[in-house]
Amino acid sequence: MHQIDHIILGIADLEAGVATFEMLTGVKPKLGGIHPSGTHNALVALQDSQYLEILAPLPESEPFTELAHLAELKELTPIGWALCSSSIKKSYELLCRTGFGVTE
Repeated sequence: MHQIDHIILGIADLEAGVATFEMLTGVKPKLGGIHPSGTHNALVALQDSQYLEILAPLPESEPFTELAHLAELKELTPIGWALCSSSIKKSYELLCRTGFGVTE
């Protein structure tokens, strides 16, 4: 089984991202949490345990290098997605075989 777990939208300011998402969809994302990566998020439940994550840098923190570009995003921007899998090895092989870049 391979299924999208969540879609990630990045933005420089979480409050602005939440307000924009609500204005565009009528759905208000719920504040999520703080990550050790120097980011925080808000979440929108979709279906089948899938969700959308709005991710932004913490104002008082430096995000990890691979997330530093978040500070430059002035509007909600798709930046990634995460996979839910019953076999990480098979999912890894499938993604590599089909040309996707894979991170840990």
